[in-house]
Amino acid sequence: MGQHLLQTPEWDKAVLEQTDGSGADHIVDLGGSATLNRSISALRVGGQISMVGVLSGFRVEGFDIIPAILRKARLQAINVGSRDMFETMNHAIEQSGFRPVIDRVFPFERAVDALYHFAKGSHFGKICITF
Repeated sequence: MGQHLLQTPEWDKAVLEQTDGSGADHIVDLGGSATLNRSISALRVGGQISMVGVLSGFRVEGFDIIPAILRKARLQAINVGSRDMFETMNHAIEQSGFRPVIDRVFPFERAVDALYHFAKGSHFGKICITF
């Protein structure tokens, strides 16, 4: 479905078609002003939009709040750093020898078991799934 949406200017309508009109549970919006209206249009009632970027600007022209209210939309901003910050962080991790604490590793065939292990909340560290 992802590739289809990239080639579809009215991707919000395609999402509604793919979900039999109910909409998406969670939308990660990178576009900002150019995509927020379509994200709200494609959202299910009670769904969440995580706004990661503002690639097209900060002001949403023609924004109508009514669809967001009707869908009980939850908008959550997510701040991320620049590419330079990411590369600096990775260099620092490499130089320090930092390694995450891993509680348990599951093969992909046991991914459901990994999720149950996570749900129990008894783990200390990361739960990994290998492919």
